[in-house]
Amino acid sequence: MGKITIPASKMLQRLSVGLIALALLIVISGLIIASDKGLTREDGMMTSLSIATHIEPETLENSHLASKVMYVFLSFAGEVLAFYVFYIFIEFILSGEMNKKLGGVKDITLMRNSKNHYIVCGGGRVGEHLAEKLKSKGKKLVILDKDELRVSSLKHKGYHAILGSANDELALKNAGVMNAHALAAVIGDDGDNLLTILTAKELNPELSIAARANDENIVSKLKHAGAEIVILPEVVGGMKLADAILGDIDHGHVIHHPENSKKKKSK
Repeated sequence: MGKITIPASKMLQRLSVGLIALALLIVISGLIIASDKGLTREDGMMTSLSIATHIEPETLENSHLASKVMYVFLSFAGEVLAFYVFYIFIEFILSGEMNKKLGGVKDITLMRNSKNHYIVCGGGRVGEHLAEKLKSKGKKLVILDKDELRVSSLKHKGYHAILGSANDELALKNAGVMNAHALAAVIGDDGDNLLTILTAKELNPELSIAARANDENIVSKLKHAGAEIVILPEVVGGMKLADAILGDIDHGHVIHHPENSKKKKSK
């Protein structure tokens, strides 16, 4: 829901017009009430002010001027604040934030009560491909990522995704790490993967862990932290590319260019 920006000068102008209109309404109404009911102008004004502020006439009549001003101010300020809270609540609902919060709570509750599921830490390209493979095998999984837009996108694609840092104890508990079967640390940063493994192993020493590494020098550290399997995507990618050139092609993961395929067949 878009925000409307109003210049301060224009807002003050509108506020002044509103206050003047309100004062005129009370005064004119007071004069009409006094004339109609045979009251003094002061009593008519008090009656009009009482109706406008929802304050009992006796309260206004038996109070000093300062108290009367405070009562009137509290009455109007209370109504304005109540309207503002109501407006914020409606904006919250219409913007979809409530659905996001409720959806997040639902995913957390579901995964906290799950057992023998898989946790994918990192919802980037590697993490999403990993989740896709697990899902195709009928495995229950949850993706943990600290990027709100990425989490929203993954939910839209049908995955259980939770917003949070993978190396945070609470986030891992929300993902059900205590009863999970395995965890894959596939964040783009090796340091984050290392810290995620250490935290996850501390919470669940029996957890099976696989990790992604970008630097070969970090592999031994990841294994020492508790990772049973460590994959270097660049190395695996290079080996798969070599297999493809040699003719051992996995057609499910290779992109073919139509024109090049035609040239090959014509030869």
